[in-house]
Amino acid sequence: MAEVTFASRFQSDGSLTIPKQAAEDLGLHPGDEVEVRARSENGITTPENPRMLDVVLRDLLNSADRLESQPGPESNDPSERAFGEIIKGKHRRMGLDV
Repeated sequence: MAEVTFASRFQSDGSLTIPKQAAEDLGLHPGDEVEVRARSENGITTPENPRMLDVVLRDLLNSADRLESQPGPESNDPSERAFGEIIKGKHRRMGLDV
């Protein structure tokens, strides 16, 4: 994925202008979709790196793959219990002993 940085003013009709050089660098054509990460100068900042649920879950599962199983008492924390069920389901689908 290509990425460039530029400044643009928010117009009264809600539009932003992508500078010609930036559009050329990105290979953009009319009708192409773009993802915008915005930061306001008035102190309100939008997330620069929004994380989608599938990315968060992938990262959690990758972390779980690096953990060694250590039997112990079941947690009372609902989040930990839910995560444990996700891992057990993944192991069942992979044909591993649970």
